[in-house]
Amino acid sequence: MQGVYNKNSRYIDEVLIIGDEFLCHERITNGEDGNEQKIQTNLKLDYISVDDLLKFRYKRTPMFILKLPNGDIKYCIIHDDWNLSSKILIPSFKHQCLSCHKLIALPSSCGGCDKVRDRSFEDICYKNDSDLKLEIDFSKRIERYDFIEYGYETVNTVHDCFVVLICKRFEKIVEKKK
Repeated sequence: MQGVYNKNSRYIDEVLIIGDEFLCHERITNGEDGNEQKIQTNLKLDYISVDDLLKFRYKRTPMFILKLPNGDIKYCIIHDDWNLSSKILIPSFKHQCLSCHKLIALPSSCGGCDKVRDRSFEDICYKNDSDLKLEIDFSKRIERYDFIEYGYETVNTVHDCFVVLICKRFEKIVEKKK
């Protein structure tokens, strides 16, 4: 990984800039001398298969996973303390779930969203259970959902996030007039 990393820094702000080929993470910290320092890390996003992605998930590797509109999946390994849900800069996109009528924990067949309903892979895969394989097959993973055309997920970090930028099932919430 490129960039400077100091676990003793106090974070002031974090910004993530995402492109189809790269991930740029910027963190502004208070340095040891009391002055603000900008730490920038640029990472290349590589293509990955669903099978290889599962292997990284099982190893508890901190990752950024990007699902592209053409169905391709890209990833990079990240620091586990990055809070990537704080400020995201992807030109002309917003997290659709925040204003979606279906953002309820009902099955999709009943008007809800499986992304909300399903348990996360990380919550499931580390327990000892006879139905573990079945649960993992149906766990919350961005690569699993055909209705998510464009979005990203971070896994095995302190603040995991799952952001949907383009969803085939999106229904904007309509506020009722009083």
